[in-house]
Amino acid sequence: MQVYETSDGGSIPSGRTISPAAFAPHLPRNSRIQPGSFAMDIKRLYVTQEQVTFTHFANGEFWYQTACGFAFPVPLSDIGSATLLASDKATLFVRYIRKHLAMLEQAKNEAAAVAAA
Repeated sequence: MQVYETSDGGSIPSGRTISPAAFAPHLPRNSRIQPGSFAMDIKRLYVTQEQVTFTHFANGEFWYQTACGFAFPVPLSDIGSATLLASDKATLFVRYIRKHLAMLEQAKNEAAAVAAA
């Protein structure tokens, strides 16, 4: 069973559609995250001029969240002298979104391999 972590450190089991309000109350209630799906349309970020919002800092990483509820880390080591805003254009964070999507997909494949063994 897959578990989603909330921004306050709680968790939500998969198996149902999850409202972004569980992750961050400031997100629109009509958007949904489908359990078991890490797919995110990167092109949509450019077309809709979507914003990302800072949620928290933990273990040397700044965590941001898109309006659709996808959370991803930005490592402090990558920041250098740059300024991170509380809310910014999602297109500026595509590098980190792609990295996190790849990591999630790799973890999903490894879990499937362990479950199959």
